[in-house]
Amino acid sequence: MNTAEQDRGLSFNTAALTAGLGLLLMVMCAPPAFFYFLPQGSVEGDAAATVTALQTTGGTPYLIGAFLLFCTYCLDILVAWALYWLVRPGQAAFAQLVGWTRLVYAALAFVGLIFTFQVYDLATSAELAA
Repeated sequence: MNTAEQDRGLSFNTAALTAGLGLLLMVMCAPPAFFYFLPQGSVEGDAAATVTALQTTGGTPYLIGAFLLFCTYCLDILVAWALYWLVRPGQAAFAQLVGWTRLVYAALAFVGLIFTFQVYDLATSAELAA
């Protein structure tokens, strides 16, 4: 890789380090969110029990889980960018495919996360408590 090409993007080492650390942080954020925090505020298949669970706990564990998922999806965007620069020198088309696939996944995950916050908002609203 020549100097002019290296100035326009990440170096191989920086891209590899960014992708690796991003994936490591994603692995540290997602499991606690899915398996510990979110189940504390939701009951599968029972909306009334979910509302009750969110109201009794105040929704704090549920919000922590949602925030951890938000961090995971933001890191996914960072990893997509780093993987693009990591794979680009050898396979430019494949690098674009990998990058865009991860970005589309992250966008769809953010859409799902919006509904997670809407559930919390509805369950803890004053109108529902009355």
